[in-house]
Amino acid sequence: MRAPPWGYKGYILLNLGCDPVLDQNIIQKVLWEYGISPQLISKHTDLLYRATDGNKQYAVKRSQLNQNTVQFWEYVYHTAHTQRLSSVLPVYVTKSGALFHAAEESIYYVTPWIEATSHNKQTQITGLFKALGHLHESTRHTADVDIQESELKFADYERHLLSSYERLSQYITLFESQHYMSPFELQTCTHYVHIDMIFNLLFDRLKTFIAQLQNDPAQTVSLCHGQMSLQHYIYHHRPYVINWEKANYGHPMNDLAKLIQDAGSRHDPNTTMWSHSLQTYFDTYASTSNERLLLSIYLLDPTAYINMIESYVTKGHAQPMLEYVHSLEQLYRRLTLALHLVETIDEMNREHFEEDDPQFRDEI
Repeated sequence: MRAPPWGYKGYILLNLGCDPVLDQNIIQKVLWEYGISPQLISKHTDLLYRATDGNKQYAVKRSQLNQNTVQFWEYVYHTAHTQRLSSVLPVYVTKSGALFHAAEESIYYVTPWIEATSHNKQTQITGLFKALGHLHESTRHTADVDIQESELKFADYERHLLSSYERLSQYITLFESQHYMSPFELQTCTHYVHIDMIFNLLFDRLKTFIAQLQNDPAQTVSLCHGQMSLQHYIYHHRPYVINWEKANYGHPMNDLAKLIQDAGSRHDPNTTMWSHSLQTYFDTYASTSNERLLLSIYLLDPTAYINMIESYVTKGHAQPMLEYVHSLEQLYRRLTLALHLVETIDEMNREHFEEDDPQFRDEI
């Protein structure tokens, strides 16, 4: 089969950037490497194109992969095949049998273009948590942890929290001393009762977690997405996770926490729905009490919230007041969702604690 000439009249390119001819040539050449003769291409984002050959629709991604990261990206798809991880949206193979094509100093890959099907939000979110739990469970293995190094890291984090808590108290005192508080300052003072609760919960859980490290030096690592968020998820009759360019082997609770934090920042969370979804994850992934405790620590982390207040105090009017207020409210929603989910985690720990771990039961 011969490649169609680049001036093929049946080919239409829509919504391209400042250099449509360059885009046309590159994307068309990439698609031809897959044996695809496009009839229509449209630019969805700066990195994503939608193409059709009159029969099927394709997503063409100009990735951020490089020679150092593309091998692990390929490993993800080989693992998805061998482990039957159906939630990993597959990629097409080029005519030469490769999973990607390099062109113009970039790495491109092609997947099916799929649209979200109409399901209620509970079904979509629960499906994602179940898929993530299956991914982590199917690829898990244990690695020994240097207890002394881990204790030092968590001790440093505890000192960081103490310093943040002191600074927050100073900011609250400063704001309340104002004759007229700005909307941001009033907002911060209104949040304080919950933020204070979060700090106290976090200090308690850190002490418990550090104590348990002595009894459980092994750490679970799993294949992790690396940038898990609702933006990288499509429910098309079943759950699909896309964009595995930052995938790595890491702690599954970190991957899960990123998803929950992203959701809490972007949406007014339905706490019942998220609690149910979290339970679905743990029904799929066989977690330990210490892993669930670590998830609580990740979720309750107030660093981004404190940084936003410090940015306001030190930079003043670097951005409009409305943007400060909106950003702080997003971070506050994320932390209040964390409070509700920590209650769910505590309830799970009470129900599933091991008989040989009475110390944890007493702490909870």
